[in-house]
Amino acid sequence: MDPATHARFLVYLETWPYFRDPGTSKLSAGEFAALDRELQGLQARAERLGPEAAAHHRELRQLLMLD
Repeated sequence: MDPATHARFLVYLETWPYFRDPGTSKLSAGEFAALDRELQGLQARAERLGPEAAAHHRELRQLLMLD
């Protein structure tokens, strides 16, 4: 895991107990890294996203506790 992803993962671990939805399982480091890579790819082309991709982008941000 690269340093930037690791930093985001540490923030996720800190905020998860406070902001998670009830019944939500904590992501493992591998799961977080995979979803984070996907999110970074979507953010790189955020201005050109269609409605479905934009909705998926929002969903990933919520899952990774970035919103």
